[in-house]
Amino acid sequence: SAPGLESTATILSPEPDGDLLVRRIMNVVPDMDMVPRVDGQTGTVLNTICPLRAPGPCHSLSVTMCELLASCGDGGGRDIPRGYVRKCDICKSA
Repeated sequence: SAPGLESTATILSPEPDGDLLVRRIMNVVPDMDMVPRVDGQTGTVLNTICPLRAPGPCHSLSVTMCELLASCGDGGGRDIPRGYVRKCDICKSA
């Protein structure tokens, strides 16, 4: 999860196009992660639940990936599995 770009974008040079940010940015935000709360989010926000219930570990990409795989699976909406395997000790403990 990334810090938001709402206010931060105004100090960048050149300033990013706000319409493009809204249309092209997606941020996955675990509920206990404090980093995305630094600034307002621009674009699409996918809120998730962090099973570890602690701000530090909830910012971890591996924890977020485990939660997305557990919630959504990895089939990609196709009848043919992609064969993606993620071995994750964090997933087992969460």
